[in-house]
Amino acid sequence: MSLGVLMRKEYFIILVAALAIIAILAFYTTSEKPLTDKRVAIIIFDRYNPIELEAAEKISENYTIIAADRINRDYDIYIEDMNLKDIGQYDALILIGGSGVYDRVTGKIDDPNMEKVIELVKEANRQGKIIGGICAAPAILAKAGILNGKEATIYPGLEYILTENGAKYVKRDVVVSGNIITAKNPNVADEFAKAIAEKLGR
Repeated sequence: MSLGVLMRKEYFIILVAALAIIAILAFYTTSEKPLTDKRVAIIIFDRYNPIELEAAEKISENYTIIAADRINRDYDIYIEDMNLKDIGQYDALILIGGSGVYDRVTGKIDDPNMEKVIELVKEANRQGKIIGGICAAPAILAKAGILNGKEATIYPGLEYILTENGAKYVKRDVVVSGNIITAKNPNVADEFAKAIAEKLGR
């Protein structure tokens, strides 16, 4: 094999490797890019679902984590320190699910802070904010009365909470109904986050 052929093969291998590296870098750069630049408030309870929270945090770099109780992790605001009108500084309010939320909406845990969360949801709706709830969290939206007459989905087994509060349960992964987006479980967390970002726009 001539030297020229060998050199052409080496150049080809180098070119392929360079293109592969560029493709990998482009993938990671794109995947880490926020879906929107709007301000987002995220409410979490103890025993929140980390997959759902991680997806919500990718919506925007401008997010604030609101702790609905004294959770064992970093957060930005404790809900009792919030004034209802403070929600006006955000473009969206997202409620993360998990076993902690499940136990509260089904009555296994009587949490006085739930009323503050419900009032915050009502205020966000009055101000026309985008509101999202995933897994068991759509039950909180239902109890706040903002799903009355709207289509919504929820974690399997909790459909009755929707219907008891005037919502129309639909068996879909993610449901967009006006300014409200609901999702049924952590398996569709990324789809849920993208739906919120799309509703918010850039």
